[in-house]
Amino acid sequence: MRSWLAGAGMKVTATTEQYITATGDPATVRAAFGTPLVNYAVSGHTYYAPQHAAVLPAAVAPAVLGVDGLDNAPRVEQPTATPALAPGAGKLTTGPNGAPYIGVTPCTTYYNQSAATTLPTAYGHQAPNPMCGYLPKQLRSAYQVDASGLTGKGVTIAVVDAYGSPTIASDVNEFDRDNGFPAFRSGQFSQVVTQSAWANQAACGDWTPEESLDVEEVHTMAPNAKVVYVGANSSSTAT
Repeated sequence: MRSWLAGAGMKVTATTEQYITATGDPATVRAAFGTPLVNYAVSGHTYYAPQHAAVLPAAVAPAVLGVDGLDNAPRVEQPTATPALAPGAGKLTTGPNGAPYIGVTPCTTYYNQSAATTLPTAYGHQAPNPMCGYLPKQLRSAYQVDASGLTGKGVTIAVVDAYGSPTIASDVNEFDRDNGFPAFRSGQFSQVVTQSAWANQAACGDWTPEESLDVEEVHTMAPNAKVVYVGANSSSTAT
């Protein structure tokens, strides 16, 4: 793949086990991927994007899962409000296991417990209703955390996400209170963030729920461990 990109006039800038990144001017991109880059007006802004789907030579196509980065339009995530996906979507309810649940209802305690009869069949099968999720004590039991006797004492765990949130500690403490777990002790939680350097927030969306969720899960499994939240300045691999 590297040799093909170089032969097509592209400059390879990075290579990992998952992807190869390369750059080139519009004429080179058009010749390499079989599509011109065209300007489009969207919501008062102008972005460039491929006019057609990218096409690869038969010799390299089997090794490629996808082509990305041929446009400069932002990827914007919309906060969950009242999505019109299905009846009950986006509403806070309580599942049959007693856990708070946001999503399509009804939900089930295990996979394929009941069929989603309000949805059409696919490939001759009825899709199962979504699972409600597990309570913290159920997760600890599944991994035999209590039986191990390990609490995380003397250990520091780093949680890495993008950006940061000033409410992580209070979110976790409220979660712990609702689920019968000890809240963070003084000095047990800290954050390492550089808010002045944050970039691409409009494109990357709101990460604050994910940040609190990840720290909650860590604290649930290791309630005596110190937790350090480290916020990257962007969720993009390009910055």
